[in-house]
Amino acid sequence: MPIDWAYLLNDFNGRIGRQVFWIAMGAIFALNFLACYVARQIGGDRLSAIVDLLFTYPEFAIAIKRGRDRNMPVWLLGAFFAANALLDLLDVLGWSGTADRPGLLSTVIATPFTVLGLGLLADLGFRRATPPFSMLQFILILVAIMLALAILGVLIQLGGRSFP
Repeated sequence: MPIDWAYLLNDFNGRIGRQVFWIAMGAIFALNFLACYVARQIGGDRLSAIVDLLFTYPEFAIAIKRGRDRNMPVWLLGAFFAANALLDLLDVLGWSGTADRPGLLSTVIATPFTVLGLGLLADLGFRRATPPFSMLQFILILVAIMLALAILGVLIQLGGRSFP
């Protein structure tokens, strides 16, 4: 099956199946990982975050097409990719903390959206075009998990600090 890469990476219209989703995301992930690694070696975390931001557009285009095949709301995918872009922006601005001590804002954003990302990957990558249960149930479960993890992340961050 030939893949139209220009359409796949640049267009937000249409639908794609699981096979094309995995091929496209696998290729983009590998390129993103390699480009960010090289950027980190050359210019550090800031350049790596800028490179990662560049990959957000094609990743979003692929996810939107697969999301349409799953009848997933666009705002859910948009929220995930917006959080990813926000984390990269915090890194570019130097507000994300360090690898040893990540910033509170980065932790509060990254923790729930990591869970959301895993849920989206499972949903987009493994489930057929027709969902066995409603998207509202899926979203409510993910929101509950995200909130619990966000609260846990804040409590962990605050637990190591002393207050006057």
